[in-house]
Amino acid sequence: MKHWDRQNDTLSKIQKEIEKTQTAIEREESRIRCIDRNRSSMPEEIQKLINDGTLKQWGRYPHIMFVEGVDKARIIWDDRKKVVMHKFVSSIADTEQRKKFARVYNSLNASINEETGKQGKK
Repeated sequence: MKHWDRQNDTLSKIQKEIEKTQTAIEREESRIRCIDRNRSSMPEEIQKLINDGTLKQWGRYPHIMFVEGVDKARIIWDDRKKVVMHKFVSSIADTEQRKKFARVYNSLNASINEETGKQGKK
């Protein structure tokens, strides 16, 4: 009898692990859909930079992006105000990273914020 109990316990544990994995897959798919939905509401300029790898979207907060090769600083898309902003730029220590970030941000600022007449700094 103990043999059957152990086998049932093992099968039950395996079933729980399968359910846990399915839940994790569903959660990840939902997160990806959220990122895609957020990306589709962004201006074409930002979408191009994400697609070519210049910007990387933060999975947890898809409206926040990082410039590839730049530490700490972020570019933020405010969907409500329709402006692009930056954050933590003062924490960039390396001048090459600062120049790279400035080049990307300033191009977005000129094309997006200047259209609406807004300047973005958070």
